[in-house]
Amino acid sequence: MEGGDIDESGYYSSSYGSGSEGDSAPLRFIIIRHGERVDVTYGGGWTQRAFDQSGRYYPFDSN
Repeated sequence: MEGGDIDESGYYSSSYGSGSEGDSAPLRFIIIRHGERVDVTYGGGWTQRAFDQSGRYYPFDSN
């Protein structure tokens, strides 16, 4: 894949167009396919409950 690779965790990483050279934080997109607003359903801080410090997603609600 030109411009990036998928690492052993399954995440896509790319240095192409990522901003400044010293910026080490990865760019992350969360794509949600549903008509219902997630922040209304789970609250404004749902991302803090759904992702751990390493960035892995853990479902916290069986809805």
